Amino acid sequence: FDHEGLTALSECSRCTSPGTENLGAHRVQLTGNVFSDVSSKVRWGGLVPGRGIMEDVDGSLTGFGAGTFLAATMPHLNIPGLCHDNYIEFPNTIVCGANLTSDPTNVKIRRLSFRNCRYGISYMYVSRHNGVGRTSIQQRSHSYKDPATGWAVGVVTQQTYNVSWFANPLYFQDVDIEATYLGPGEYIYLSFSVSDHWDHFRVTSLSGNNINQEINASESMPAANAPSGTSFYEGTSTLIVLLSGTDPALFLQKFNIRSHLCPRTGCPSPPPIPPPPSEATERESFTRNWSDAAQWPGGVLPAAGDDVTVPRAWRLKLDVQPPELGNLVIKGELFFDEARITTTLSAMTILIEGGNDMYPEGLLRAGTRNEPFSQTAVIQLLGNRRSPVLRLSFSRNAGSKVLVVLGALELYGMPRTPTSSHVHLGVAGNPLDSMITVDQSVDWKVGETIVIGTSDFRYHHSEERTIAAVSGRVLTLDRPLRHLHYGASSAESIDGHTAETRAEVALLTRNVRIEGQEKWMDRYGCHVYVTSVQGAVYWSFGRVDLDNVEISKCGQHNTMRYALHFDQVLDGSESR
Repeated sequence: FDHEGLTALSECSRCTSPGTENLGAHRVQLTGNVFSDVSSKVRWGGLVPGRGIMEDVDGSLTGFGAGTFLAATMPHLNIPGLCHDNYIEFPNTIVCGANLTSDPTNVKIRRLSFRNCRYGISYMYVSRHNGVGRTSIQQRSHSYKDPATGWAVGVVTQQTYNVSWFANPLYFQDVDIEATYLGPGEYIYLSFSVSDHWDHFRVTSLSGNNINQEINASESMPAANAPSGTSFYEGTSTLIVLLSGTDPALFLQKFNIRSHLCPRTGCPSPPPIPPPPSEATERESFTRNWSDAAQWPGGVLPAAGDDVTVPRAWRLKLDVQPPELGNLVIKGELFFDEARITTTLSAMTILIEGGNDMYPEGLLRAGTRNEPFSQTAVIQLLGNRRSPVLRLSFSRNAGSKVLVVLGALELYGMPRTPTSSHVHLGVAGNPLDSMITVDQSVDWKVGETIVIGTSDFRYHHSEERTIAAVSGRVLTLDRPLRHLHYGASSAESIDGHTAETRAEVALLTRNVRIEGQEKWMDRYGCHVYVTSVQGAVYWSFGRVDLDNVEISKCGQHNTMRYALHFDQVLDGSESR
């Protein structure tokens, strides 16, 4: 083995191991090793990236003492003070063990495997809990079978690891986990980031004497000596699962983790959407005013935090500034008053109910297609990830901070000139420039927001700015540019063809807008959800008509809830 490139030992990620799933990362125990003229003792790799684990039982492999562990170098294993990867005899190798550190913890590398992840595609990611040391783990190929797909990886004991998947890193719902050879006193915490409003998670044992039994969840972070499989779900964004060696007779632990939308006592009844109406089936010919207390229940205007319903027969004008509401249900018509300069409709959730041939749909409106709204109208959704959700059926919830459209949403802002509301840079914008020149006159105003588009291949070079002053085609910005934006007096002409390479400058501000609450540092904005739902005798299909409408501070980070979301709707909704 003194020839360059040869190695004494190599792991086999493809090999099987009795009683475990064939996903790689198996442990090999080595003892009584004797080497002669060996410059490289261990090599990792092969057809599957090296994920095996070697245990130096008696210290003869490494010379570092009994109980030393080796694995291929991976960022999540390289833990300063516990594991090292700078040994010449072990290239590309992480070496962990109690004799390598002053830490009294008996550090070991143990195997975890994952399969049946609903949204897991191609790669799984593992990182230490502080966010450093991120490793991508390739999915096991279908060709190896038993099982067809899954992931396996070695992890260091007494640590906490974040686990996510490529398809939707934070959209975790369920997975099967296998942990091998966790001994007494050993533990691993797994942290799964959760993006949806699950009521709870259940961890079920698939091995040992407790097979198919649920492991009791903890109301706080479980202690390291708690039963393996104990979980803690803090209710909105993180699920913690403890894997511990509390049962020394159980060398192989298997668990299923599954999300549940409804409480353990059962799903609550969703609001009826709706049964055949006993209420008025036609809209009133006259207009009511929000400010008229006599028409409201008890003769009292809605107060801050109240849940409010606009009856189906009503045609209601927002002639005053309403308070911040709880849940607003619109069965009738609610529209903004042109006589008010600014009106903001704020609520935790807004539900616009549908209708059919028997009675009219709910409608929220600002202006009309022929007469756009000339003042300022704002629809603002309040709340955060912890706010109560709006449930549409037993199995569907629309989340929080949401505007659900099962009826009609018609918003018509004032058109701006140029018609497209965007122009191009007439002169290049350089880093540190506080003024830009556009290629044509605009009607944009001080205080309005614009975006200067990227003119290279980096999308994040687009920059949002507020207009501080306007002088002809020159716009003064509230702060300097950070990136170069190409500009010229006209588009390029090449062989008689026009090539537009100039950076676009677009106006974002509109007088009619939908927005999330100002406090959205958790990147959890509003969600406009246009969808359908089946009632007792009919389907409700939402529709929207948006023209010159601004949508800002919307979209809910790391969820499948977008700023403007069309889901299971018929043709007919449109925006311009």
